[in-house]
Formats: sequence, structure tokens, C-alpha cells
Amino acid sequence: MAPLRWTLLIGALGLTSCPKLAVVSFLFSSSNQVIVRVTNTGTTGPDEDDGVPSLFFSVDSYNAGEVSLSGWSLLPGSSYDRTFTGTRVMGNGRRLTAVVDPAGAVREENEYQHSQTRWVDAPYQDRGDLVVEDLYNSTAGLYAVLRNQGPRATDGTNVVFTVRRDGVIVATPTIYVSPITAGGSRTILLPLSAGTQARYAVIMSGAIAISNGDTTNDGYAEFLPAGPDLSAYHDTMEALGDSLIWEDAAGLHTYASWPASVRSAVDYSLTRMMEGKDPFPTHVRPYYPVPQSGSLDSGYYTTFWARYVYGMFVAHSIWVEVNHQVPWSVMSMTAAQRALLFDSRGFFRYRADVNAYRLESGTSGYVSPWSPIPLYRFARDLDLVGIDQEATIYAAVDWVRSYVRHLNTADDTEEMWDWPNGFQPPERVLFAKPGQRHVSNGCWGTTGLLKTLLRTVNVPVQQGFAQLSSGNHSRVVFPTIGRTMIHSDDPYSGYTRPYGLSTTIVPTSEIVITDAEFRALIEAPALDCVGSSCNSVPVQASVNHTRHLTDAAAAGPSFNLAHDYLSDAAALRATLTGRPAGAVAPYYTSAQVDAMFAAIEEAVVELGEGDRARGRSLVMQADNAWLETALGLDL
Repeated sequence: MAPLRWTLLIGALGLTSCPKLAVVSFLFSSSNQVIVRVTNTGTTGPDEDDGVPSLFFSVDSYNAGEVSLSGWSLLPGSSYDRTFTGTRVMGNGRRLTAVVDPAGAVREENEYQHSQTRWVDAPYQDRGDLVVEDLYNSTAGLYAVLRNQGPRATDGTNVVFTVRRDGVIVATPTIYVSPITAGGSRTILLPLSAGTQARYAVIMSGAIAISNGDTTNDGYAEFLPAGPDLSAYHDTMEALGDSLIWEDAAGLHTYASWPASVRSAVDYSLTRMMEGKDPFPTHVRPYYPVPQSGSLDSGYYTTFWARYVYGMFVAHSIWVEVNHQVPWSVMSMTAAQRALLFDSRGFFRYRADVNAYRLESGTSGYVSPWSPIPLYRFARDLDLVGIDQEATIYAAVDWVRSYVRHLNTADDTEEMWDWPNGFQPPERVLFAKPGQRHVSNGCWGTTGLLKTLLRTVNVPVQQGFAQLSSGNHSRVVFPTIGRTMIHSDDPYSGYTRPYGLSTTIVPTSEIVITDAEFRALIEAPALDCVGSSCNSVPVQASVNHTRHLTDAAAAGPSFNLAHDYLSDAAALRATLTGRPAGAVAPYYTSAQVDAMFAAIEEAVVELGEGDRARGRSLVMQADNAWLETALGLDL
């Protein structure tokens, strides 16, 4: 338990050469330009060999770009407000994402908590908001239907229309658009024929970018004169065949016998996705998509919405596969693994008594899936997709351990998620409201969150269970890499929080353990015995669970463990020498705790370069900075 990791890092770099960059809040200017506030929560500025960090920002599916932070001193404790002058946002339910230093130009204490993702109601401005609502063609040429969805009339102005055919610019006319009343529309003729089958995209720019209340919705795309060619997607679904399973009143249907309504739902979603649109944006999600059962613990989707939710996720997975959006293929998976992506029973089960689809916590966790688009954009914008499935899984788990907390009994799901029951909307956990933590409904909620998020990048996740002394708990299983968690609360429980020095943070591989480790620790553990009395399997599983994570933290030792020791050593000792009900022996003996505490004490003094008080202050500062970043500041 010697504090070797702290000693090595401090000796090689010195803690004083380690800043910690974080995005702490989003603000709006008087004209609704987005301002992203970043800060250095570390103990000093960057090393002279470090590069210049950048800042990435997006709104919904609109990429606002990546800008340099060259004007920031990066001094410890300093903040920097970066205004995205070309980006104005207006309206409720907007998803804001920012990532600081995505390329790792600055060497930091650790590489966690670089992002901020928020669900924001952007203030309405007394401006017009001109959008392209539709495209269609005739013998005269290509027509664009413009609509003003702002609260006041648009200004009469010259608008530059950039028209692309299959990604290639084919026209850039400048057309004067006279004022349009709020809610009104106007059709204009673009000097180009859409007679050739292609994907046509129109983006407005020029003076409209100054007068528009929202600049993130100035583009539109559509396949003309007919819809897109879906043959490659149909061929892929044909090849998957029996893996594509839909359940309804008539039983189970593989792809060959899918009802026409399910095929139509998938094709509709494919077409929308190919045009760059969300098939059913989150604001379309019905507040009660349910014939209410009277229980807030159960949720149902009507047959219509179940069909389209299933269709969206299947279409998205097929789109990811056909367009090679990830480095792996569903074709190389086993039938059982593909079923985790394509079997509707992994979302919900048909219930004949109410002619609706019940969300099943036993197969999908406490989650009510809707559109895959916000989840996929989240994974892409935060660069969670790695070189293989293991790296991607670890990145997703690392985000959870950096930001998420467990739902408390005092929490109001209506306030947090705008949702009536515990089947959390996954996008509302990933994008929390300003000033709120990202809250998940315990192990069942986190299982559903990871299962739904990773499904959008074609990583199959299975729900498993762990029988501990406190009962049956949910765990995520990752069958393609042969790993699992003991308990899906592990990323944000105990000593696994990723703050402090990178070399002391509990490795993700200690949270996502091998299947063999799970069997040895939980399913079939060797039992502790005192005389003829032995632990039961669930009690031993609980003892092993606590020991496993505590041993991993003590190996650092982690700042989390050091924080608890420095805050109340007596309370920590009582916890470590305690035992779950029915156990024949404590988690640790007093001698083992003494050795652990001695190692932590040595590490704290080492951290302070011989000054214990300074070392303690640095540990506490890191804890406060982590919490501030996880919470985010109010807008």
C-alpha cells in the first residue's frame, strides 16, 4: 500500500505543473449568442511545453465548431468566457454540449470531466427566426418553402442560399426575402432544377445570420424528386434476418414476416436520418405515452409509439452499420449479441390485457427510450467512440463516473426529467438541466442508460443481476468483450470517482471486471469461515464487492479514499472494520486498516511536499472542483 503512484507523479512532474481544465457553464448574451465558460480548477497553469487548448461546442445536431482558447492565461482559478459569435440559440429543450481541450494539448492532473452537457431553455428574443421548411421541384426549378417560426416578423433582407447536390455546391444565389410575419411562410424559386435524383441541401447565410433569432436551424435537406435509395439498408436487414424480431399480438416476427407497419416505421426513420433529421425529436415525445396502469413504477408505450421507437433504433443501427460509422460490424457478432440490438423484447414487451407495450426493467433497466439521435450525437460529440468496443465501453463508463449520481428519495423526477415515473428518459440524464446533477435511477437506471447509449453505436449490452446481501441488484454485461460490472452503481459509488492525479484514480478495468472475476467474487465465491460458521453466498458477495473496490482505491491511494480519511478517519475505520448483516468476519482487520491509513498518511505528506496541511488542502480542493464541474453553474 505504499503511495508509489503519487511519489512517481510528484517526483517526475510536480503537482504544481498540473492544471485541470473544465467547462463549468453556458451563458447567453443579450442577442442569444452562446457563451461557454471554462476554468482551471487545478493548482497552477500549464507547462511551458504544453500546447494551446481548444473548445468544441454544439447545439442539438448543429456543430458550432472548435475554437482556440489562445486568449486565456490558464492561471489557476481563472475562468474564461468564449463567445460563439456566429451561434444564436432560441427556444426550449435545447441540448448544449461543450468539450474543452479535446485534443489533449495541455497535460493535466487527469483527463476526466472535460465536457458539459445541458438541457436548456434558451430565452426567446424579439426576433424573427427564418427556416427552410420544405423543398420540392417542378418544371420551373427547385422551390424552397421558408417559414418564420420566431415571435416577430423577420426583417426584409438579402439571403445567400448555398445549394448542394449530393454534397457538391451547385448554386449560391442571393435572393431578397421580404418581411414574413410571425408564423407566416413564403415560397421562393432557386435557379436550379432538381430533376436529377439526389440529396439536395439548402443552407441560408449572409445578412439573415445577423437578423435571425436562431442560427442553428438555417439548413434543410431532402431527397428529390423521389425519396432515397434504401436498397443497401434493406439488403443488410435481409442478411440479419432472424436477428430482427418484432413482438405483437400475433406473436414474434422475424424480418421476413415483419408487418408492413413495422417496415414502414423503419423506412420512415431511415429516410429522415439520411436527410440529417431526427425522425421524432424529443419535443414530440408524449408526456404520457401510456395507458396508465395506476403505478408510477410501470410505464407503457402505445402500439403506435412502440412501433416507431423500435423502428428508430433499428434504422439507426442499420445506418451505422451500412455507413461504417464505427470500427466494428454487427455481422461479426453472435446471434445472441445481435438480438440485444434488434429484438424488440429488449425495449418492451407486448401486453395483450392493455394492448400496449410495457417497459421491462428486468430486460432494459429503468429507462424509456425515445430517439437514438440525441444519444448518438452525445457519443460522437464527446468522442466516446474508440478504436474498438472495449475502449468505447470504458469511455461511456468514465463519463458516468465523472458526472452521474444516484437518484435520492427526495428527488423530483418531474423537476429533473420532465417525466412522470422512474423509467428515466436517457437523453434527460445525459443532458441535465442547468444547476442540476446528472441523476440516474440507481443501478437499474444506469443499466438502462448504458444499454441505450451504447446501442446507438452498435455495442450490445445485456442486463444482468448480482445477488448481494442487500438484495438483487442490476448490473451491465458487455458480452462482446467478456466483461461486466458487479453492480451498475459502481461507477459513482465508494472510491471510484475520477478526480485527483491520473495515476491514483481507480482504473476502469477494476469497475468493468472480467466474467471470470465476477464468477469468483460474486457468483461462486470462496466463503469466509470462522470455525464452523461461514458466510452465505450473498453475504460473501457483498464482502468481496466492498473489498474489491476498496483494494483498488487503496492501491493508489485514490483521492476519494484519502478525502474520507482526512474528513473523518474514525468513521472510515468504523466502515472498513464493519461487516454486513450475517457476516462472520469484518471487511478488514484493524491491522489491515492501520496499514492502509499509514499509506494514505504518507501519500498526503508526500503530496504536500513534506507539508501535511498543504497535502490535505490539495485533496479537499480536488474534491470541491470535481463536484463543481459535475454540477455546473446556473445560467
